[in-house]
Amino acid sequence: MRFFVDNYIQIKNINVFNELALDDISILTISDIHISKTFNLEKLKYLINLTNNIKPDYIIVLGDIVDSPIYLNDYQDIILNFFTMLCSITKTIVILGNHDVTFKKKKEHIYYYNTKFFNKLNSIDNLIFLNNKIYVDNNLLFMGYTETFSYYYPTNNIDDLKVFYSDLIKHKNLYKISNNYINIALIHSQEFCKSRDNLSLLKNYDLILSGHNHDGCIPFGIGNFNWGLVSPSKKLFPKYARGLRNDGNMTLIINGGITKIQEMAPKIIHPLNHLCPMQIDLITISSRKKEQLITKKTIYMKKI
Repeated sequence: MRFFVDNYIQIKNINVFNELALDDISILTISDIHISKTFNLEKLKYLINLTNNIKPDYIIVLGDIVDSPIYLNDYQDIILNFFTMLCSITKTIVILGNHDVTFKKKKEHIYYYNTKFFNKLNSIDNLIFLNNKIYVDNNLLFMGYTETFSYYYPTNNIDDLKVFYSDLIKHKNLYKISNNYINIALIHSQEFCKSRDNLSLLKNYDLILSGHNHDGCIPFGIGNFNWGLVSPSKKLFPKYARGLRNDGNMTLIINGGITKIQEMAPKIIHPLNHLCPMQIDLITISSRKKEQLITKKTIYMKKI
């Protein structure tokens, strides 16, 4: 058993079959960076170097770039430079997570959308910012859905799964789509998949990519089981907190994330962040391999 520290990163290689793939398509997914005062910014340099070595066809960032939207101002130049460097490698698609638009003031969560920052992000060459939008490239269709404030922070005993459905159903352009493409949905939190009604809206998607759960905070990055120790909503032993899930013709992949215990979490548990490696997924969509395989490779990052 290894006690991981901040300078380890785990790459999960995942093969996904799709008969529409003319050639193998590689997608590198990054999630839950959670840039903050306690975040080691050297990790961004390493992610750029690692991505440049892999040279995927697409890079996807699945939200929670920062731990609070206030850091979009404090680290604006660093963040924009990070994405500019990623986009110099290949086409980069970005969606939002809950931490990108909310911050905590005492016990209350405040919604704040930094329009100026996201306009600058959207202006970077080769970057596609999907905030409830569709992007089609060759025979791939990418959909980026931004879950609502009340989905993440429900009040008055509102069912968050019903909140997801009642909002998404308004966006017909996001789920009434053609089957002539390899359809890929990018949705930060995967809690919605617990509802059959929600999955029915997304039935035309071949692949759903999510983050949010920080690999279920499982220490040491061991195992391929789907449950976790704790969810971001503080639920113990959540199901489908990590890894791969098949649901009929749909595949859900949950990215383990760069940061496991973010700055906004109670300080007493911050040391647990050093027990898990950072994780990224390298997904290959292929018409040649019908089985879905997961292999792991853990790399020591000497520069950090």
